[in-house]
Amino acid sequence: MARARAVRDAVGPEIDIAFDFHGRCNVPMARRLAKELEFASPLFYEEPVRPDYNRWMPEIAATTHIPLATGERMHTVAEFATLVANKGAHILQPDLVHIGGIMNTAEVGALAEANGIALAPHCPLSPVMFMASMQVVAQCRAGWILEWSKGIHYNAHGATGDVDPWLRYVDEQDWPLFDTDDTGHLPVTERPGLGVQINWAEVQKGAKEGTTWRDELMKLPDGTIANW
Repeated sequence: MARARAVRDAVGPEIDIAFDFHGRCNVPMARRLAKELEFASPLFYEEPVRPDYNRWMPEIAATTHIPLATGERMHTVAEFATLVANKGAHILQPDLVHIGGIMNTAEVGALAEANGIALAPHCPLSPVMFMASMQVVAQCRAGWILEWSKGIHYNAHGATGDVDPWLRYVDEQDWPLFDTDDTGHLPVTERPGLGVQINWAEVQKGAKEGTTWRDELMKLPDGTIANW
């Protein structure tokens, strides 16, 4: 609560903030936080519980006037259809990679449109995924916002010099395609396909270098291993 108050005090009333629970709460705690965080006027609550517990989302939604968002760890259009039918979310966040590509993401967008709710895809990965997700948002009347992960800590890891590692595998002439304006907007490119060229020399170099990635281990103060 103190952290939420500090963020709201720091940015003032004009800046939108949202709270991502990342499914770390059990159902009783999610219900309690949904009420007690209302003072900060959040834009939405994201993934108050893990998708395993989506059957409880309608009850959590009934406790607050703040919209609920979820979807990044859901893998089929049918899962989203059940969630919407149960009135368990107001913002759908399919991950284009997790759900099987552009067409399935667009189907979730159509589901959102047909039910008067919003589409805001989860997009923490590459510029290629971002461009694909942006095409879906742009063609969907329920399309609202798109997650932007350029410069975030896990994408900035290993940065050297002026090279943004998030853009490493994109042809340098296309880097300006990912420069937002002062309002946080990007134009949708009119180029063929996804509109971005790949630097295959860097891809081959990266393949030779290899990578070792391990999920971050998160522990609570008492040593309990928790959901990252």
